[in-house]
Amino acid sequence: MNVQFLSTSKELTLPLKTFFHRRKCEIIESSRLEEFFQNITKKPSHIFIIEAGIESEVRTLDFIRDLRTYFGAFPFIFVISKKGAILNKTNYLNVGVDDTLELPIDTGILEDLLGHAFKNDVFHPLNYRTVPSGGSQVSISRDIYLEQVNRDGIAFNSPDFISRGTVVEVSLAEVLNIDISRTFFKVVYSEETDDGDYYYFGEFFEIEPEDKKKIKFELKR
Repeated sequence: MNVQFLSTSKELTLPLKTFFHRRKCEIIESSRLEEFFQNITKKPSHIFIIEAGIESEVRTLDFIRDLRTYFGAFPFIFVISKKGAILNKTNYLNVGVDDTLELPIDTGILEDLLGHAFKNDVFHPLNYRTVPSGGSQVSISRDIYLEQVNRDGIAFNSPDFISRGTVVEVSLAEVLNIDISRTFFKVVYSEETDDGDYYYFGEFFEIEPEDKKKIKFELKR
């Protein structure tokens, strides 16, 4: 596994390079946008680490948006900065960044995010290991605060971090009091709120056409 860095700051990258070196990941470094793009196209990577505002915030945001268009939902993209340097985290999340990391970096959070994504023991602490394939499926039930239901999906708040692309089930049959089958949503937007919770929007995912008609009809009432 390799990790691509785009930064001019040793102070920012040293803790992360140490983290990945200990997990025997190959580190590839760039200091300019053009150099970074050449490196990631020549050698596809699993993780991109990008310094916030390198060559200006506008260029960085545009560049990350282009990366998501070019590569899709994978690989992971993290933006790093000194504490308080990112004034609006939402700007980065909206163009496709998976998360922003500020000094001092909490490697426990990083282990959790990457471990779940890659299902690779190299990112898990010793007391946490992936279950061998072929085990039983599990489901996790959590309370959310439903803000809105519209023709495209749902808006909700939760204290839990949910990665974009995650599919969640919400019982709209009970909420709207209508007879429909199980309803699933794919999280397509996330934003951290001022009180430390998260705001999400989920689009309908593989919904039956007849069920969607019933929901639209109920919303018009």
